[in-house]
Amino acid sequence: METIIVLGADRVGKTTMIRNTKKLLESFGSSVLVAHFSGIDPSHHSPIQQFTDSLSDVNSNGIDFLILDRFVSDTLFYEPYRAKMPPIPHEYSYEVESLLLSCSSRLDLVLIEHEWNSDIENRHREEIIEQYPKASHYWVHSQVKKREIEHREYYKFTKEYLRSGTIIPQENIHTMDGHLYDSSVTLSYCDGLELP
Repeated sequence: METIIVLGADRVGKTTMIRNTKKLLESFGSSVLVAHFSGIDPSHHSPIQQFTDSLSDVNSNGIDFLILDRFVSDTLFYEPYRAKMPPIPHEYSYEVESLLLSCSSRLDLVLIEHEWNSDIENRHREEIIEQYPKASHYWVHSQVKKREIEHREYYKFTKEYLRSGTIIPQENIHTMDGHLYDSSVTLSYCDGLELP
């Protein structure tokens, strides 16, 4: 089983890239499983339970490719940032990364890197207005500014984590230009790295 981990701040093209990659791999006859991770659930006994529960028997499913939408580093960032939880020690991530490395014949971690710009800002504004159609202009504007700060902090944390916090080998970590998803290009991970 080959594994592709996809990281990136909100609204930078993760879902698009994953959808295009899955479609491309399936067109070659590969079986693909996509797993999306979010925040810690109140029923979880540890900050990594959603990962260990999902990955413990993934090999028995007989899939060719596992694509992960977000990963443990996102939990390390978002839970203290959004939920105001105490910082989560990086050691928690080692168990999950080790498990994934041991069950993958190949593992690639892809960070979609995209600085804040008007395209990203508009995507966030549209999402906020869709969720809160009666919100005032002032409230929407303040929420967009809040998300801009989070966007910048996410990349600051994630780049440092990928540089010095992870046990995933550096040669397995790649970046993709998020600006490509601002255009009409339907890029997949395989296209971006020119993989066979």
